[in-house]
Amino acid sequence: MGSKHSVRFDVRFRDTDAMGHVNNAVFATYLESVRINWYNSLEQSKIPEMILARLEIDYKLPIKIEHKIQVDMWVSKIGTKSWTFEYEIMDYTNNQTFAIAKTVIVCYDYKEHRSIPIPEFMKSEVEKLVI
Repeated sequence: MGSKHSVRFDVRFRDTDAMGHVNNAVFATYLESVRINWYNSLEQSKIPEMILARLEIDYKLPIKIEHKIQVDMWVSKIGTKSWTFEYEIMDYTNNQTFAIAKTVIVCYDYKEHRSIPIPEFMKSEVEKLVI
């Protein structure tokens, strides 16, 4: 059984919109930031090229500037060429959930414009996040 990868964020004023809450598009940026944080923890020379194939976000509650944000990320499915990250965006002071999300990441050969199998190194790293 693996573990979650978690990152905490300060809500910035620029994240908010005219309604005083975090704009919906910024939620996707929070997800991207936690993925990049995880990728940066890996051996860079072994990371394959990848592409985001799918993003879905279920918004539960608005995030306001005073909230203390944590994004938890884990893997729910591994295929031969892709895997699915799942996320929870929450307030780490009271465990209030603002959104749940999923992304599908595909290993991709940009020269050939096609998906490729997940290399063994990457598969073993992804498996560490399966919970």
